[in-house]
Amino acid sequence: MTSSRLWTVAATFAAVLAVTGCGGEDEAGGGTSAGAGAKPAKVKMASLGVASDAAMMLGRKKGFFEQEGIDLQVEQVGAGGAAVAPAVLKGEYDVAGGGIDGPVLGAAKGLPLKVIGSGGAPVSKGTTPPQGTEKGTTGIAVPADSPIRSVADLAGKKMAAITITGLQYLCIAGAAEKAGVDREQLKILEIPAPEMLAALESGRVEAAALVEPFITVARKQGMRIIDDPCVDAIPGAIQAGYFTSEKWANENTDTAQRLSKALVRSNEYANENPDEVRAILPEYTKIEPGLAKAITLAPYDTGGENTLGVIADKLEQYGLIDSKPDTDAILTDG
Repeated sequence: MTSSRLWTVAATFAAVLAVTGCGGEDEAGGGTSAGAGAKPAKVKMASLGVASDAAMMLGRKKGFFEQEGIDLQVEQVGAGGAAVAPAVLKGEYDVAGGGIDGPVLGAAKGLPLKVIGSGGAPVSKGTTPPQGTEKGTTGIAVPADSPIRSVADLAGKKMAAITITGLQYLCIAGAAEKAGVDREQLKILEIPAPEMLAALESGRVEAAALVEPFITVARKQGMRIIDDPCVDAIPGAIQAGYFTSEKWANENTDTAQRLSKALVRSNEYANENPDEVRAILPEYTKIEPGLAKAITLAPYDTGGENTLGVIADKLEQYGLIDSKPDTDAILTDG
């Protein structure tokens, strides 16, 4: 496959890192346990249809949600978190999936948000690999002939990022500071993920903070990945999860717990069966099978610590929130 063809494929897959979620009442009113013959609790989920949704989509296909008495209705939405959140607030969706920074930011501003939890931690929709990992799902790319060799060389250079207010910025700023670069020296331009490689090729920017599948496409085009900023800044932290509202969580406690169980089971299965994860990607995204086989998959944490505090600390450190919310209180019981 040519690099131009690879780019065309990847450009149709808009990688988004943040969705805030605060939902309405479960249509099935899931206050009681699903016994034998009980009608499954209907849960309407807003999904961005990105690579990190693979575990949930695979678990749904395998029947894990049905076995937990959940009728999971997934609706792909084309907009990002800012557009999805109002719809979830109005009860158009019960749960939404996306960047874990969203509900932390919202909770810090007093929004009644809940993160679907399990064992005192968020249910993962993608977790940063541990420190020392060579290939993660975020990466800073530069042209092959660029003089930029490391994060330390980014001071004063124009760099593309999806956002300067969310999780990706936390990763970039953290990696820069670890390399001895004052984050005030970073010149970050907000550019949509599908447009970043073109911006690099044209010289509009000198570096770009990529996510999959664009990292794999960049490598195939001969570009260099100089660093994984999230591995530097938040190793082992959950990057994305599933969110609802206090109202829905309080009125549907049993349904929320069963949803959590099905999501964790899906994550466990995905971690153990990466080939099936790659096989399902083309079924709900525009990623072609060849590219799906090549991209780096994010691991799914299935029972770790509550790393929401790591994200809250970074948000406060970089002035994106005035004070940290109670990150244990944000979680539902699971």
